[in-house]
Amino acid sequence: MNKLPPSYVGKQLPAFGAAGAVGFLANISVTAIMKDSLGLPIEAAYLAGYLSALIIGFMICRHIIFKSATHSAGKQLVLFLVSSIFFRGAEYGVSLLLYKKLGMHYLCALAIVTCAAFFLKFLYYRTVVFRKGPQS
Repeated sequence: MNKLPPSYVGKQLPAFGAAGAVGFLANISVTAIMKDSLGLPIEAAYLAGYLSALIIGFMICRHIIFKSATHSAGKQLVLFLVSSIFFRGAEYGVSLLLYKKLGMHYLCALAIVTCAAFFLKFLYYRTVVFRKGPQS
């Protein structure tokens, strides 16, 4: 596991949040440009927006936040993409569970799941995808 001083983690966590905000803005911007300016169907525009956010998020995590070279860039990209798909699916499922089975308000469920996922993703990316250590 990554053994870095708490002050270092304290710098990475806000940077991770900022990366999420940049990805969000990229997603919205690319989606709007693709649909409104280029006239693409919404399905293609959504896909382009999500892909841009994923790639930008990966690049920011790899080169700015975690500055890791433990795995090759290709292996990290695959780990990042697979874990992103898993996390999104889990977020969807848990949000529905809280709403449908526990009767929680849908926005409250979404907020709880999104906040929990933020910290879980940070820990997973930091300790698995972008961990520092011997080359694998």
